[in-house]
Amino acid sequence: MDQNSIVRASLGELVMLCSNAYDGFQAAAKYVQAVEVKILLSQFASQSALFADELQAVSRRRTEASAVSESEPTGAMLHRGWINLDAAAASGSSYEILAECDRGEESMLATYKRVLLRELPEDIRQILETQLTAVRATHECIKALRDAELAQ
Repeated sequence: MDQNSIVRASLGELVMLCSNAYDGFQAAAKYVQAVEVKILLSQFASQSALFADELQAVSRRRTEASAVSESEPTGAMLHRGWINLDAAAASGSSYEILAECDRGEESMLATYKRVLLRELPEDIRQILETQLTAVRATHECIKALRDAELAQ
């Protein structure tokens, strides 16, 4: 696989991941009761959408494609961490909802770390490392919110 293909596949995987995170955070914000938590989750959703947009723009510039292809091998991949969000929401438990958000962010962290192990151009590596730093901060915040719910 040439470097352009590696870059395109990596960016496609992360765009899908960020899009799923956006959807997951939006849904979680709808289900939780606390206004402050709703606001934070909505902010995390916006951040995920911005990351997806940034990665799509990089992909278009780097590969001269009109968009990241949905037919890439990772295009059909579902962000596993968000699968159980609807079930958690049905329970009515903010703790369960935040636990699903935590699982989603753990999956995101693992994917960013795995992608950063690949041979990537330095400009893309810097973007991904910056995004990874923000994802880590989001993950820490989600864990704190989840743990605070458990303590109540």
